[in-house]
Amino acid sequence: MLKVDSQAAATIEGIAQIRAEIVAKEVQLASLKSFQTDESPDVQLLKTSIAKLRNQMGSFSGNGAGDVIPAVGNVPNLGLEYARRLRELKTQEAIFEQLKKQYEVAKYNEAKDSSSVQVLDDAVVPAKKANPSAR
Repeated sequence: MLKVDSQAAATIEGIAQIRAEIVAKEVQLASLKSFQTDESPDVQLLKTSIAKLRNQMGSFSGNGAGDVIPAVGNVPNLGLEYARRLRELKTQEAIFEQLKKQYEVAKYNEAKDSSSVQVLDDAVVPAKKANPSAR
């Protein structure tokens, strides 16, 4: 199951970490350029690593299909779909609760309507008449 809130948070944290690394490498590159040329292996290595980080950041914000973490461009659509399905779920839950209440009321009314007098034996006419004794 995809939980958009945690997925979006993970994506945002990843992007922030990559941006921080890019800025740190750019500062390091600027300081190296102050005393080294562009053909220096250290400068070339830093440029390559910055390019890789930017590429990685592009996969986060681009069309990174197949990733565990959805691309940032897809997060609004996923959030919208998540919100729609959550709304539908809440609607179905509310309908179920109402039907459940009606069912319970119907069960109660049915039990209430049953007669409270229960016939144990049928009445039988006596074989011999009986009178109260006279004094």
